[in-house]
Amino acid sequence: MKRLFNGGWSFWCGEPDLDVSEAGKHLTEFQKVDLPHDWLIADAKNLYRDGCGFYRKIFLMQPKENKRYSLIFEGVYMDTTIWVNEQQAGEWKYGYSTFEIDLTPFVKAGENEILVSVNFRSPNSRWYSGAGIYRDVWFKETPETYIRENGVYVHTETCGEKGGKEPDFLIYADTEIVGDAWDEVRHTLYHKREVEPEIELPLELLLGDQVELVEEASLMTEKVGEASCAEEDANVSEKEASCASAVEAYADSERENLCVPEIIASYNTNKNTAIYRVKSPRRWDVEHPHLYILKTELWKEGEIIQEEYSQIGFRSIAFDPEQGFLLNGRRVKLNGVCEHHDLGALGAAFHRAAMARKFRILKEMGVNALRGTHNMTAPAVVELADQMGILMISEAFDMWERSKTTYDYARFFKEWSERDVESWVMRDRNHPCIIMFSIGNEIYDTHVDAHGREITVRLRDLVKKYDYRRNAGITIGSNYMPWENAQLCADEVKLAGYNYGEKYYGKHHKAHPDWVIYGSETSSMVQSRGIYHFPLRASILTEDDEQCSSLGNSPTSWGAKSMERCVCEDRDMDFSMGQFLWTGFDYIGEPTPYHTKNSYFGQVDTAGFPKDAYYVWQSAWTDYRKAPMIHIFPYWDFNEGQSIDIRVCSNAPFVELFCNGKSCGRQQLTHEKGSGHHIIADYSLPYEKGVLYAVAYDEEGNVTARETKASFGNSAEIVLRASGRTAVANGRDLFFVEIGTWDEKGNVVENAVDRVTVQVEGAGHLVGLDNGDSTDEDSYKGNSRRLFSGKLLAIIETGTIPGAVRIRVSGKGLKSAELVCEAVKIEQMIPFMRGEAAQSIYREVFQDLSTETNNPGQTGLAGEYEESKEEQQEERQEGKQIRRERLEEEQQQIQKERLDEKQEEIPVRKITLCSPMGQKLSKEQPYLTVEAEVEPKEATDRQLMFRVVDEHGVDSNLVKLLVQGHTAQLRAMGDGSFYLRCMSRSGTDRIRVISQLEFTVEGMGQAYRNPYELISGSLYTSYQGEVSNGNERGVATARDGETVVTFGNIDFGPVGSDEITMPIFALTSEEYPIRIYEGVPGEEGCQLLADVVYQKPSIWNTYQEETYSLAKRVTGINTISVAVHQKIHLKGFVFKKLQKAWLPLDAAEADSVYGDTFTKEERAITGIGNNVTITYTEMDFGEEGTAGIRICGRAPESSNSLHIRFLQGEEESKQLVEFPMCGEYIEKEFSLTPVKGKWDVSFVFLPGSCFDLQSVQFLPAGAAN
Repeated sequence: MKRLFNGGWSFWCGEPDLDVSEAGKHLTEFQKVDLPHDWLIADAKNLYRDGCGFYRKIFLMQPKENKRYSLIFEGVYMDTTIWVNEQQAGEWKYGYSTFEIDLTPFVKAGENEILVSVNFRSPNSRWYSGAGIYRDVWFKETPETYIRENGVYVHTETCGEKGGKEPDFLIYADTEIVGDAWDEVRHTLYHKREVEPEIELPLELLLGDQVELVEEASLMTEKVGEASCAEEDANVSEKEASCASAVEAYADSERENLCVPEIIASYNTNKNTAIYRVKSPRRWDVEHPHLYILKTELWKEGEIIQEEYSQIGFRSIAFDPEQGFLLNGRRVKLNGVCEHHDLGALGAAFHRAAMARKFRILKEMGVNALRGTHNMTAPAVVELADQMGILMISEAFDMWERSKTTYDYARFFKEWSERDVESWVMRDRNHPCIIMFSIGNEIYDTHVDAHGREITVRLRDLVKKYDYRRNAGITIGSNYMPWENAQLCADEVKLAGYNYGEKYYGKHHKAHPDWVIYGSETSSMVQSRGIYHFPLRASILTEDDEQCSSLGNSPTSWGAKSMERCVCEDRDMDFSMGQFLWTGFDYIGEPTPYHTKNSYFGQVDTAGFPKDAYYVWQSAWTDYRKAPMIHIFPYWDFNEGQSIDIRVCSNAPFVELFCNGKSCGRQQLTHEKGSGHHIIADYSLPYEKGVLYAVAYDEEGNVTARETKASFGNSAEIVLRASGRTAVANGRDLFFVEIGTWDEKGNVVENAVDRVTVQVEGAGHLVGLDNGDSTDEDSYKGNSRRLFSGKLLAIIETGTIPGAVRIRVSGKGLKSAELVCEAVKIEQMIPFMRGEAAQSIYREVFQDLSTETNNPGQTGLAGEYEESKEEQQEERQEGKQIRRERLEEEQQQIQKERLDEKQEEIPVRKITLCSPMGQKLSKEQPYLTVEAEVEPKEATDRQLMFRVVDEHGVDSNLVKLLVQGHTAQLRAMGDGSFYLRCMSRSGTDRIRVISQLEFTVEGMGQAYRNPYELISGSLYTSYQGEVSNGNERGVATARDGETVVTFGNIDFGPVGSDEITMPIFALTSEEYPIRIYEGVPGEEGCQLLADVVYQKPSIWNTYQEETYSLAKRVTGINTISVAVHQKIHLKGFVFKKLQKAWLPLDAAEADSVYGDTFTKEERAITGIGNNVTITYTEMDFGEEGTAGIRICGRAPESSNSLHIRFLQGEEESKQLVEFPMCGEYIEKEFSLTPVKGKWDVSFVFLPGSCFDLQSVQFLPAGAAN
């Protein structure tokens, strides 16, 4: 009835928005592809290129009368149109929802053509979407009267005695039938057989023992659409009413308001409802996810005309404002993660085995819930969650009518969203893992006006329409919860998801006692696996290597301040249902805070390798009594004497760290609710070669777990480890092979970066290489790549013919490694598949995997083809394998030619710094010399770069740096601590390796900041309100409330500046008022310099400069404060360096004043009498020179002579101007004999003078009168 339709496709991509007729002009350019297929993933340097892709398939059919044929597309990204035999058969706009296309009017006897166009325009998403037919396609045959796709709706709830271990359950089974030519519907319940999650089998092959169904009410049939209003309609049939009465008789039902079946608002269909009792079924739970299969048969004239199989589970859920989430009557904290849909090196193309691996990794971390962000997942994700015991929020949209990117789904939302919701809810509603349907994420419509609430209500009611028995709750995830409109929308669903709004939980819990609150997104800490930016105390978001620190000191501006706070604050809130970390795995796209390739948010990288944060969460979310664990980070290989922050996490109550056998102290961890935030033990040690090991203890002092970190050297040998050595030879199963290295002593090289080449032979082929490094742009689909932080993943897909799969990995200067895995027939993995009946069903469903031209079962090729089907199928399998191998050989040859040069490289693993004279500078020892050594010595690129930085990575002015080759000389300039940093690009265009040593300077005095170079936002000296890390070493302000950021110890010099330039990243294009102060607001002497507005079209993650004029020049050692009431990222600021010679200079600003009689006021010098000299030093008139002067003054008694003297060393020039008598200040311009170059300028007043001087300004030669 339903068969895979993935084989035999070819593909061609042209420019976006192409007409279908263009595809016919390029038929010779179509290339064979296997589905699922993501055409963007192959080029890691160009993952968002526009294009219109065309998929083409030729297949043979012999359509029968009274049959209906359709194709089911699980996901095509996006804006899709389907043609069958040159006729448009349908279209679908959303890239994530499943849709069905009726083929019946278009197919014909013999050869048929399907053409699918996919129009991809970027940007259409905030993350990597992929493009193409990236999920499975199914061919479906039904009778003319049929059960519609996902038309069996199953609801279970407890009834009868509650005191027993396993209560009885009721099953409501509603079957939606299109057409009238049928007699009855029958249901049979079975235990589901347990198989490994990676194994893909149709449900009819997983039927275990039959379970008795006791009919509680007579079957009833009604015409869908002929009535409305499920619970209150006066036209509810007598049968339905009696059935409802029968059910309501169960007084112990856990649901307070029993929902009588509602009427689905579509027409020309019938709904059949049956209610059964099941005695004490095994309940579905996160720890024991017991599953059942409900078989539904449609009967006509004594024959079964259609069978459908539904995977179900018996469980009850409840949402309580005080207790949070309850599963089967017990409180369960949601230890959740958010997950996007890409699978690393596989791109968006879905693979069940890759998703099962992802779930296994997350389950070991302690995850019990997943939010599919921000769209419908592949159907198999939900099936796996059922099977593996993971609760799910099934989410639909990241935008509604207001777009977030130019070409996103907002273009189609009004017209198409109802169809999406119908498809989505009907597909997922039966699954016991689904606990909430989320109608949106961070939807701007809900914030900007009241229409957002109208859409919220419409979507909520649509979900209820298709999940009318309320198998799951309805929610929305919002980052707008501080504001009223979003709160009104949340009030419509009651299950309130907060994105980074933990600080509002308590207030909103009191204000809305009927809300059930949870963190729909939390954390957003960023980290790169195996990368450590010291010191731990410094909050470091961005660095030269475009990586993020795994120490836990890289918080984002909007996310959690620390892992500890993120864990403990939610743990200690009883009313919170739990939280969903952003994210479980890294995903491609959104590489905050950089412009690299993939995100840094995950607890696991894109290759599936856990980061250190993974173990912190594992320590919080698992029980040491069941699964004891301990983890040390970082690795143990640094510069001798370098101060290293060492962190130890464990789920046990006590830990102790040892270095070379010496205890560094035992610490108690606070995992219990309300016990505090000390869930990580922190130590700081100077690095010395040797061994670190940590021990975990229980309350009685018994050892529960140990971990060791040993110092290591350069890579000597490649090591391989496969997640499994056997997989199914079905063309879809995967092997995951982890590649690492050992040094000569057999120690794991945890920071290895060696380039290796992977060769696969036999019954499998290489489909991806991934190291998790966001900065690595080597192709995912190549066969050569560098390790990153000691690891690389190779993904090998099985063929369709069983046999050995040989994986050989080599690298220059390394001992090679080889691993042999086995691709086997399904019956070798699953004993109950050995029978002919099971084999026949399996072939019928999956035959398309191994045939180039699809034959949809009995409707396919006639006569001669049918008679020799098995022989031809074997021939096709062999032919396909040969063609694949030939294509792979050609591709490998091309790759070899391209990669020969790269394969010869030896990357830099480490830079060792040595300072023989110590790490302290002083007045007595103002100089130090530091040597750098590259490891391994054979490294191809040995060029190094040095910087002097503070603990945030910002350039430091405490020393002067002189570099000669691999030697750096330091000269002390000011007191404080700094780091000498040495870096290597290791043959690339990016910094790949950073090594640093900390130094101190004493006795040299205060060093001040230079305002005429960028002062980084991270260098603030104090703040009011809330601040956090900004991008590119900037500072970010709070979303609501005033934030004042203050920068002190700035030396503007005597001239100063009145113009400031500020690089700002704002999240929207709205107006952002900014106030700039001299001093600190609220403190004595503070003065407002500017009240300005920043407004530019927002460019994500990008700073844009704006320049502002200030009310006065800021001079001397001073302080600048910036005040805002909205969230911005401030990269820093730089002042314009003014040329003193051309400025209007107040008399009081003179560098010196002396003489017999004068009075110095705020701006002017008044009462100038005998022998007064006013001097301005270092007046640089340049090559242009000055030829005039503007003087603002007052001569109250008579005209006054001003002698102007220019002094340059021994050279002197004098000029005279005569200022007329005046009773008020006036400005007068005077011509001068041109003067060029740098001079000290004095104004000399001889005896008899009586003058008040307010200001002077020299005029350039071209501007003077």
